[in-house]
Amino acid sequence: MKRTALFALMMTLLLTGCAPERDKNEFLRWQKELAGGTGARFSAAVAADCGGETVLYAGEVVCSGGETSVTLTAPETVAGISWRSADGGETLSFESVTLELAPGKTAEVSPCRAGPLFFAALREGQYLYGGRDGETRTAVLALGEFTVTAVFDAEMSPLRGEIRKDEKTLLTVEIDHWESW
Repeated sequence: MKRTALFALMMTLLLTGCAPERDKNEFLRWQKELAGGTGARFSAAVAADCGGETVLYAGEVVCSGGETSVTLTAPETVAGISWRSADGGETLSFESVTLELAPGKTAEVSPCRAGPLFFAALREGQYLYGGRDGETRTAVLALGEFTVTAVFDAEMSPLRGEIRKDEKTLLTVEIDHWESW
């Protein structure tokens, strides 16, 4: 009887002790596949902390090669404005008007950067830790000065994320229609 109880206890410890390493390995395998691809497209609903005021917007994000673009879809007052980053430069466009943005002249993190920053963290971020909660998985990643928490469904499609700097949440992102290639 004692042997059976001891065996059951050891198996439980062995199986639960391996779960964090298994989660890490599964994420790193997924991250490697994403990094080996050429890009992704997804819809993002973003809440940004802009000096104590929360700004909400939605957009379509395309990250391909060295270029990233975000086309705003909501709120209606800014729908159709596109932000593009390529070759170290950034532009804002609406219909036939394009403005080149000076680097470093925006807020701490522009809401337009939420999707691209989230994608960069998924693709290149250093895995810090993660876990599971029912059908969802979580990975906490370091990307430069940012800490990004990403939540995935059981098939490893991103659902949402949080972008933090110095323990302060700057942006939250809700992901829909994830597609990577």
